[in-house]
Amino acid sequence: MDCVMDSKGNGHKAAGRPDGGQFDRKRGAGDDSDLGAECAYRTVSDYDQGRKLASDAIGRRRRRPVVLMSCSLRTGRPTVNPALIADRAGDGVDVVVLDGGGEDGFNSIAKPRGLGIWNGTVRAWRATGTSYWIKPGFDMVDSIAGWASWHAPAKAKPVDWHARAVGLQARVDALEACAGAPKAPDYEGMFADDDPRLYDLLVRAVWAERVPAGEKDSKPLPDRWSYADGLLPLPPMVGAKALAKAMMEALTGLDADSKARDLHMLDNGRGGTAPRLGEWGHPIWRSRIGAGKGAPTLLYTRDDKGGIVFLHAGHHDDWLL
Repeated sequence: MDCVMDSKGNGHKAAGRPDGGQFDRKRGAGDDSDLGAECAYRTVSDYDQGRKLASDAIGRRRRRPVVLMSCSLRTGRPTVNPALIADRAGDGVDVVVLDGGGEDGFNSIAKPRGLGIWNGTVRAWRATGTSYWIKPGFDMVDSIAGWASWHAPAKAKPVDWHARAVGLQARVDALEACAGAPKAPDYEGMFADDDPRLYDLLVRAVWAERVPAGEKDSKPLPDRWSYADGLLPLPPMVGAKALAKAMMEALTGLDADSKARDLHMLDNGRGGTAPRLGEWGHPIWRSRIGAGKGAPTLLYTRDDKGGIVFLHAGHHDDWLL
């Protein structure tokens, strides 16, 4: 701020003017703009400083918007109150009055580019480098201050918020279930197809991917489950990932609400409605792995401790066990 004030708070004319150093009346005195914002703007009277202002504004090297005001040839003052513009625009906008050599220096660069100002005109630059030329015929304080203090949002491609949310959900779920892995890894080749550890990992990965984070507490995986002898290796018609998904839904109870799974108890084959029981005296359940009639199915029951035991995956046949 280049406001020059003495010890009593009186303003003085800027240096470099013929009347430099003389007392100046309080800016805005005598009208309704007397807001006491005497030092809210600065005056540039130096030729080189004026050139630098023009160079920075036109070259888009400024980070802050600026309102540059020239003085009227008739009155020697700006045609719009600079203190009031600074007050309305706020602290994020620089307000500069070009006077004498400062105006000449500015126009030496700006005028050849069609961006000069003189005789009371105003030019405002936004931080984006765009400028707005004003020749006030009346009080344009609000329009000048508003235009200069408005910051255009950066242009960006539209955001696919749905895709972003789905991606974030998958990462969060995988982190919760896979001990810090950023996503469910590809387990192919980590274990043999007949190694139960492969299916333990696949089931946890499918659970992490398909059960939303907000439902994981209500649909947890149990601490343990097991596989009967003869379940592995899988027959060719059963995919490992498809089986893991069917297992996950069995372990969380999701298969009971799925029409695609067609969950039902095996019939005992002797008439009536009694279910077929497994080795530990619990019903044997059948869940469809694939889609459509004739798709492979998964059979499972519970052991003596209540844990699920997966018995068979393959053709739909009630008498495989």
